[in-house]
Amino acid sequence: MTDTDRPWGVLTDEELVQRVAGIIDPAGLDALGDTEERARNMIRLVKANTTCIGDMNRGCY
Repeated sequence: MTDTDRPWGVLTDEELVQRVAGIIDPAGLDALGDTEERARNMIRLVKANTTCIGDMNRGCY
């Protein structure tokens, strides 16, 4: 299995941060200089509110 082949198509945390940052600042201007931190905070918020269904980190399906 290569690095790009992942079970269930799961992104690494860094790949997820890149994609969420692209949604927050699609032009890549980062005027406030905190786009990456905002993306990480948004991901943390979603993970904190995720139920067991679909949460592969806790082994729930």
